[in-house]
Amino acid sequence: MDASMDSVRSDEEGVELVRQLLALRHKASMHPRKWLSNSTAGLQTIPEEDRTKESNLTKGELPNVKPLGILWLAKEDQFTFELQLSEIGSNPTKRAFLSATASLFDPLGLLAPYLVQARILLQEMWLCGAAWDEQLPPAIAKKVLGWLEQVTELSTVRVPHCLTATARTAISSQLHVFSDASEIAYGAVACLVSHYDTGEPTARFVASKVREAPVTAVSVPRLELMAATTGATLAILSAESLNLDPRTTTLWSDSSNVLHLITNHSRTFKQFVASPVGEIQRQTNPTQWRYLPTVLNQADPVSRGMSMQELAGSSLWWNRPGFFGAAESERPVQPELKPRPSTLELKKVNQPTGKSIELAAMTVDQCHGQLNRHEPSRYSDWVRLCCIHAWCVRFATNCSFPPAKREFDELSAQAIRDSDEFYNK
Repeated sequence: MDASMDSVRSDEEGVELVRQLLALRHKASMHPRKWLSNSTAGLQTIPEEDRTKESNLTKGELPNVKPLGILWLAKEDQFTFELQLSEIGSNPTKRAFLSATASLFDPLGLLAPYLVQARILLQEMWLCGAAWDEQLPPAIAKKVLGWLEQVTELSTVRVPHCLTATARTAISSQLHVFSDASEIAYGAVACLVSHYDTGEPTARFVASKVREAPVTAVSVPRLELMAATTGATLAILSAESLNLDPRTTTLWSDSSNVLHLITNHSRTFKQFVASPVGEIQRQTNPTQWRYLPTVLNQADPVSRGMSMQELAGSSLWWNRPGFFGAAESERPVQPELKPRPSTLELKKVNQPTGKSIELAAMTVDQCHGQLNRHEPSRYSDWVRLCCIHAWCVRFATNCSFPPAKREFDELSAQAIRDSDEFYNK
């Protein structure tokens, strides 16, 4: 049986949770041991032989443990990291470096700006063709040793376990997700903003996801769109974990191009852009997305990477943007967003060419002996008939307009209703 970890708001809730867990495990003939809590009152209800051996309530000593792979400082109720590396030497190999990075377990992405640098280094090792146990090129080896030297500073990172202020009760909580991308990496960060009736709100780190950019060249606007897709997925997962309504989540991006793309029909874009736009629209509503400057984007460290020293002292990463407690007038100004797709990402069939096209029109008498294509009796589906008629009306209308005024979007509900009224006259 593996370890489990849970959180409650008070000692009374903790005691009740322990009672319920013991009763449930007893029905399965299972006896849990190695209990530990940052609350001495709750820990006193556990028999001494079932507590963690290092805990000593008489002296007020609580040990540091790794219940789920992350070092938990029980007394301070904080998460931190430590990593003991074996001697790699001055000539690291790809195998040794991969083993070192795999030893650092960070499922929440607390160290994402630091760990993304390791992923980029591994990418460089594969590109240079180095074998597993072959000596790395001097330039890459220097970067690897520089990254490993910063491992000793992992313990300087202290992250509160509780997502709200412990001395106050939150009256409302909202999830905020930031996304950003650069030429080397892209990702997203989620934080929980809690409001209280007694003071300023608090913003606590929830999770982050980071991906290194593909080896093949991809434009930054497309990487920004991939980051937004990661942010949408992270928003859904985080909201479910925190028992929050995903529809109340606010998503932020410093790319106005992304905000314009997600307000358009995904079918009008090339496949590379259509898929992520469709995924974003499936998981979120375009009205949930907001714009903010790069200097306030919490995901900026994820996309650019940081050393451990920079990460430990980063006010943007740990303290979050300061506009959460500000008035609405002091928050980032939102640009006017209209369905204005970039012509570079549109399908060729939908791109206006700007060239004049001469059309020849002629009228013909009704062909005797041939069926009327729009005869309702020829269709088994009334909606299909109305849609076909609406498309024909669209074609005829576009033929009479210059290219700049033609319509290329999907059929509107009003156009289908007009066709329905046409046949019901």
